[in-house]
Amino acid sequence: MDYPGVTKVIQVGAPVSRDIYIHRVGRTGRAGKHGDATLILSPFEKSFVRELHDIPIRDHELPDSEIETGEREEKVLALARKVVPEGMLEETFTSLLGYCITPHT
Repeated sequence: MDYPGVTKVIQVGAPVSRDIYIHRVGRTGRAGKHGDATLILSPFEKSFVRELHDIPIRDHELPDSEIETGEREEKVLALARKVVPEGMLEETFTSLLGYCITPHT
């Protein structure tokens, strides 16, 4: 299935496999257009990046001061609401919930 016009793919959590990661990222940048993908991993999921050894990925570590919960998260969420298309936050949250309740081996 093709979703025309996708310019950004955000994955929260390590996919089950490298193939699924590539499939999802492949939804952006089709037909000669540019696209961008972001993969958000918890510290325990970082080993997944080794499976992507031949794919150019930039690592962005967040300092502990940026991971704290509270006022900063509210600022980030407010900014995301201005930047992210309508409905995407809810869809992303729903996807995250599905990931969290699915058993991972």
